[in-house]
Amino acid sequence: MSDRFTTMGSSFGYALSTEQRNKVLRNTYWLLALSLVPTVLGAWVGVAAGIGQMFTGGLGMILFMAIAFGFIYGIEKTKNSATGVPVLLGFTFFMGLMMSGLIDPHTIWQVWQSGAHGYIDKTQPLTSLIDAIHAVLRGETYFSSVFQEVKARWLAQPDSFQKLLSEREQEVLKRVVSGWSDERIARKLSIEPETVAFHRKNIRKKLKLHNDRDMVAYGRLWGFS
Repeated sequence: MSDRFTTMGSSFGYALSTEQRNKVLRNTYWLLALSLVPTVLGAWVGVAAGIGQMFTGGLGMILFMAIAFGFIYGIEKTKNSATGVPVLLGFTFFMGLMMSGLIDPHTIWQVWQSGAHGYIDKTQPLTSLIDAIHAVLRGETYFSSVFQEVKARWLAQPDSFQKLLSEREQEVLKRVVSGWSDERIARKLSIEPETVAFHRKNIRKKLKLHNDRDMVAYGRLWGFS
């Protein structure tokens, strides 16, 4: 037995001293704290440049998974070298970019449509979260300034589907995305199947979509399911 190591027995080898364990813990905590910096920076860059929107939709998810697994592979390969630290920090920066995509118009619409009582994006300070909790407890709603800004900017666009599609067309689109047939939609909405087909055609024309497959993909992107 020595001052630096405590013998655990021949079958277990040795354990670190209390001093060394504390040093490892301190370094771990410092690394965790340091990793927050590129995360916040990535979120800020994503919001400012709109990069986070690249990771929305089906192709965006594929892109995200490819980059994320690339970083995970790199972290595993460099975990025992000094190179592992910048690789890990690069991964946290990327995750910050990805988080910024959570305030894209698609997410904003889905939150708004769901009837949620509030929304706080991850770029907001802790005080905003506290204000939101108090507002909801009072029976009120609370949506962050970023949420309100993105919502207003989206609704102001002339090609916003809320401006292009009537309420009935939105009802039809929702059921088309869910895989309903024209006959089932017609029964639900108390209209004729021919009218449903007419609405389908109008939806594709207004949204400049080529076929029903594109219409379904569009509907899923905007949460019509």
